[in-house]
Amino acid sequence: MLSGKTGRRNPTYPAIDWHTLNYTLESPHPYGYDMNEKYEISVPGAALIRVHFQRFEFAKYNDTLSVQTAEGEVIEYLNSPLESFWSEPIAGEKVLLNLVSNDKVNQWGFLIDKIQYVKTKDFSKF
Repeated sequence: MLSGKTGRRNPTYPAIDWHTLNYTLESPHPYGYDMNEKYEISVPGAALIRVHFQRFEFAKYNDTLSVQTAEGEVIEYLNSPLESFWSEPIAGEKVLLNLVSNDKVNQWGFLIDKIQYVKTKDFSKF
C-alpha cells in the first residue's frame, strides 16, 4: 500500500496476459499555449489498455493531460515532469487523452512509445 507515500504505482492483476504493441503518439514539442487537444487510442477487442509514456514534461501547476475512458470518465490527471511510466489501465477498447494548457508556461509535452492491452477473452476468466 502506498498510503502516505508519493510516487506512481503499477497496478497488479493476477496472471493477466498483457500484449505489447509499439505505438507512437506525441504532442507538439513544445506544446502550445491555450491548447485543448484530444487524442484517441483504439484497440479492437481489448478489455484493458494502458499507455507507456517514454517522455513526459508538463508545467507542474498549469497544464494537464487527462487519461479517460471512451465515455469521457477521467481515470487520472497527469502533469509535472515524470520519468518513463505506464498509465493506469483503462477498461474498454479505447483510451482518450486530453491535453489542456494555459497561456503562461509550456513544456516539452509527451511521447507515447508503446501500449499494452488485455484481450476480452483473456480477461473474462477473472
